[in-house]
Amino acid sequence: YHDDVIKVNVSTIGDSYFNGGNVGIGTTNPADALGISVPSGTTKGIYFQDSGTTNYGTILQYVEQTNLFQIKQEENGVQTGILTIKRADGNVGIGETNPAVPLHISRDSASGENIALLLDNNNTTDGNEIGILFRSFVGSTNTDFEITGKANAANDMDLVFESDGSNERVRFTGDGNVGI
Repeated sequence: YHDDVIKVNVSTIGDSYFNGGNVGIGTTNPADALGISVPSGTTKGIYFQDSGTTNYGTILQYVEQTNLFQIKQEENGVQTGILTIKRADGNVGIGETNPAVPLHISRDSASGENIALLLDNNNTTDGNEIGILFRSFVGSTNTDFEITGKANAANDMDLVFESDGSNERVRFTGDGNVGI
């Protein structure tokens, strides 16, 4: 205790414990197991820093001005957004700091990689599939449209478009043929 400032320093070789009650940082009345409070108008967060350097780490933060929760990465002092949750509407951004739709994925193609989403099924059985389902409710029933990749006996994959209960509409085979 010095000049109305209380400091707590826990430095041990073994485990350290706080038993009983919640822990507050910047608050004397934490509402949960760990409560962090900083002045209004500032960014609130936790920085997981690589040992021995200030230029590498992972940041969990809430940005009050934009109402965003973000997980960011810092490398060589440059922060990049990895995951953003827009609190106002629940939209999620991966590589996108201002998600406009429920799942917004952005990728900088300048890195040489243009794929923003990878769906992977490691099942090696002929006929296994992986895909995307589009669903709309019409009246009291579902209207479905599915795009799948289906493994075939040639150790390849066909791209298949199906609607309304797996009714196949179009198939692009791994060798380039089209079936309608």
